[in-house]
Amino acid sequence: MASPKGNRAVGKEHADAASEGVQLRLDSTEEEKRQINNAYSACLKQAGVPTYTKGAPAGGAGEWIFPHRESPAMKSADEACRSKRPLQPVELDPKRNPDFMDSFREQINCMNKQGVKVSVLPDGSGYNYVGSLPPDYVRVEDDCLKKAFSQK
Repeated sequence: MASPKGNRAVGKEHADAASEGVQLRLDSTEEEKRQINNAYSACLKQAGVPTYTKGAPAGGAGEWIFPHRESPAMKSADEACRSKRPLQPVELDPKRNPDFMDSFREQINCMNKQGVKVSVLPDGSGYNYVGSLPPDYVRVEDDCLKKAFSQK
């Protein structure tokens, strides 16, 4: 895979308060994402936000922990856990990636060509699936995202 554009350091925290947190990379593994997510969720839980798990049985390898975002404690807990908050890859942030829309269009074209039919939302903020999805749609979606948002 080609190197992604932007910051490649997992776990590197930004000094800029607006983007404080743990920076994910475009090529972060699922395990890296899970560990970063779970550290943030554990912090939220410690600050009073109820959590739930998905994936492996509770406490098992591969378990994902998520906060109940509607909890009244969420706002203050999120602020207290700000340094652990996962930040999406720079490439996927339209405010930090001037080429975002070009790359997004490339991703959409790739997905449609590979049989994962999608239609873009009017504001360009995402897409909806159209029709039935092929069994490998998650792989296609991930491959096209990485291809479109990575340096050529």
